[in-house]
Amino acid sequence: MHMYVEQRLARDRHEERLKRAREDSAAHQVVVLHRMEKRRERAERELLHVWQAIDQLRSTMQVAP
Repeated sequence: MHMYVEQRLARDRHEERLKRAREDSAAHQVVVLHRMEKRRERAERELLHVWQAIDQLRSTMQVAP
């Protein structure tokens, strides 16, 4: 009986460690996703600024004689 209780406790501890590892992994994935979304947003803003600069240069070149 004592061996069964030890095995059960060991199995429960192992399952709890696996559950915690899955939760930690999911939390890490959320952090990484948030970081990637911020990078994408920054890249989109930079691209918009580049397009605006190109448009400005084109309009300047059209006005020049």
